[in-house]
Amino acid sequence: MCFLLLAISGAGDELQGIKRGIMEMADIIAINKSDGDNEIKAQQAAQQIRSALHFFSSNEGDWTTRVINCSSLYNQHIDEVWKVIQQFVEHQKIKNLFETNRQKQQLDWFHTSLKNAIIHQFIEDKNLVIQEIEAKILSGDISPNEGVDGVIGG
Repeated sequence: MCFLLLAISGAGDELQGIKRGIMEMADIIAINKSDGDNEIKAQQAAQQIRSALHFFSSNEGDWTTRVINCSSLYNQHIDEVWKVIQQFVEHQKIKNLFETNRQKQQLDWFHTSLKNAIIHQFIEDKNLVIQEIEAKILSGDISPNEGVDGVIGG
């Protein structure tokens, strides 16, 4: 799987993303709206991001995160973004990570779907009990924690 982060310059995304760690997870960062009056700001943002990426550990399989300026409005460098995505996939295949990651992703989806189904079924089965406990919580007869114990144990 490829994590493509789409950002724009001048919105504080560069430093905020770094602070939150999102850029550390990205395989490719595309700076959109790199056109017209914004082109210089976008180039500066890309350079700041490239510099900041040197402080992060390398991604799985020793892939170096790429930063690309593009403009979807004027269809500039969109082909380059696609080419880098294809390079990433090929790199993952060479390192035997593509299929491993795909299998992990399939299992993650399965577990997420299973948890959601269990929660949905549990709530459906306990709907009447939950409604009774909600009323007791609202009336002040029990605390929310006591309510949880009542649903799980009741």
